[in-house]
Amino acid sequence: MIKKISFLIFLCAVVFSGSNVVQAEDDDSGAIGYYSRISAISAEVAHLGRLIGIVSGAYIPKAFSDKDYNRVITGGVTWLMNAQEDDGHLKYEYLPYEDRYLDDDNTVRQAGSLYGLGEVIRNDKGANFDIADTVERSIEYFENQTVAGTLNGQDFKCIVRYPGDNMCKLGATSLALVGILGYVEAYPDRAATYSDLIDEYMAYVIAAKKEGAGFSGVYRANRDTQNTKESSYSNGEALLALVRYYRYQPSAEVEETIDDMIAYISSDVEFDSSLYLWAMAAIKDATMLWPEKEYLSYVKAYTDWRIAPFRSRRMSTHNYCAYIEGVISAYSVLEPAISESEKRWYTEEIDFWLDQSAGLQVSEKRHARIISDGGVGIVKRMREGNKERALGGFLTGWNEATQRIDFTQHCLNSYLQKLVDIDGNELTSVQ
Repeated sequence: MIKKISFLIFLCAVVFSGSNVVQAEDDDSGAIGYYSRISAISAEVAHLGRLIGIVSGAYIPKAFSDKDYNRVITGGVTWLMNAQEDDGHLKYEYLPYEDRYLDDDNTVRQAGSLYGLGEVIRNDKGANFDIADTVERSIEYFENQTVAGTLNGQDFKCIVRYPGDNMCKLGATSLALVGILGYVEAYPDRAATYSDLIDEYMAYVIAAKKEGAGFSGVYRANRDTQNTKESSYSNGEALLALVRYYRYQPSAEVEETIDDMIAYISSDVEFDSSLYLWAMAAIKDATMLWPEKEYLSYVKAYTDWRIAPFRSRRMSTHNYCAYIEGVISAYSVLEPAISESEKRWYTEEIDFWLDQSAGLQVSEKRHARIISDGGVGIVKRMREGNKERALGGFLTGWNEATQRIDFTQHCLNSYLQKLVDIDGNELTSVQ
């Protein structure tokens, strides 16, 4: 902390001395470069001042207005839309201050982005976001990576990692399914178009369920023997798909599978950070379906366990939207049954990390940052020509200047849930 305070004092000196230790990029001379330099230094000073406030106990998270939430959400939606290619695939990871994409991808995170867009469209009661075409292109992209399979005597379809591959990851199929269900919830007239695909994907989820345990995390087409190893992530993602499918088309088989899975994770599985996010999202929805079923003690114990290490991570500059997204889901379950002091404790945690995360969203206001390069702070700025690709996406961290689809999707859904599910306010588009 002493080093951070010393650096804060140093940066303040730089602002007034004109030192070249914090430098603009080579082609950033003149008025634009000077403005970028001052803007970036000012942002760094404010950021470090915030860290000092956290340590001293004087820091108070920003109180977001409905407009603030909607502005952040609109930025995230716009960034995902602009990242989509003609075939529905999303460009995976972008460097906004260098205007280039990294050569990487992840099918589960692609499906997670469809899930995120599905959450927006089903909560957009006023039809403020024109994203139906974006969602349909995404669904088509996954249809083109869908193969037929058979497991435990059940025929189904599932999503492979890339065209021509034979490995399906349960998490990818589950999240894509939830995204499609979100879309047909918003547009019931489109349900007939996707009903077969929805049922075929759900058949894979059901077939992957092991008796008295979780799900087989992967399936390889055209193989007689399968790996039955579970994945914490896909266990939660599949549970969420089951709950959402039950809302779409209730059945005793699906309800029984949900009950069996919740009983398994709440009694036989140790607390696991990888399961937490998706398990809380699923149980939040299950609570709305079956308010008479008792999930509270499990959700509270799991959430307190999840929060505990983050109380000492408040100086971190990494993107923790996935963490707080899970806590926000859990709060919807906890809120009706806990005391006012407990509510304040949880909501302070939520408010802190939403405030922290907002500083990672690239915007016109935050168009430049100081990036360390060989011990020299280089001022990197977003260029006029790449604003469409950069604006609205969330950085991996304060000093990790990349925008990845999963970080932006998790941040987007965190603010969306807080606005709609906790605060009970309307989702609108704000420029």
